[in-house]
Amino acid sequence: MIQSELKGRAFKVGTVLFDLRKAADKQGPDIPDSAYLELFDSQLRKAFAGAALAKGTMLAYPVNVAIEELILRSASFPSDETSTIRVPENSTFRVRMEIVSDNGAILLRGHLRSFIAGPSYWTSTGNTVFPVARPAEGWEYVALAKMCPAVALVIAATTQGLQQGKTLDEIRIFPHDMDAGNSISGPVTVIAADLFLENARFGMTEMDQKEIARVIQAAQAGSKRQGGASDSTGSLERRQ
Repeated sequence: MIQSELKGRAFKVGTVLFDLRKAADKQGPDIPDSAYLELFDSQLRKAFAGAALAKGTMLAYPVNVAIEELILRSASFPSDETSTIRVPENSTFRVRMEIVSDNGAILLRGHLRSFIAGPSYWTSTGNTVFPVARPAEGWEYVALAKMCPAVALVIAATTQGLQQGKTLDEIRIFPHDMDAGNSISGPVTVIAADLFLENARFGMTEMDQKEIARVIQAAQAGSKRQGGASDSTGSLERRQ
């Protein structure tokens, strides 16, 4: 059984890459893919360290992560072409995690999706109540700063549960007991970024904007030196 094979085993961050099915699955600031990968990789490693996943009685299995969708939107868009009302829109971060054995076999695969909407307030017209977006400059980077650590936290929490010998149904990943499910056993686990970060589990908090800017600037400088634009097929794998 996979459960017995993973119980007590050490785990490490494996490859981190983009695996997009269509160009529209990646939208947001025009920055090199290597910056996104480095930022997410750093959060995965922080979460794995916080969960002490390297401590195991058996050889570490890598947890490979593929970004399948990354949509970083501005805070709002017009509700229609003639309206001045701005509606908050969601940013989305969907990933696939895979635990791989030492012979390359995929032992477990899961899909996770995080989302965050732009800041808003509620108003009404007649009997209709609806959200209206508040101005929020640079919201794309705020969304990135929240979703990366939240997804990394859930991947680490799931892996920790497997390390403890639990089944997917037994692993409790939400920060609170929730009536509407609290496991990762469904086809796609939805992660509300602010909810998962509020207790700073494994030391995971919203990323620092200065660090995000530093990584982006370094990636942009590297891209200019290479004289080429980034694509969405690259990967990041570091020596353990």
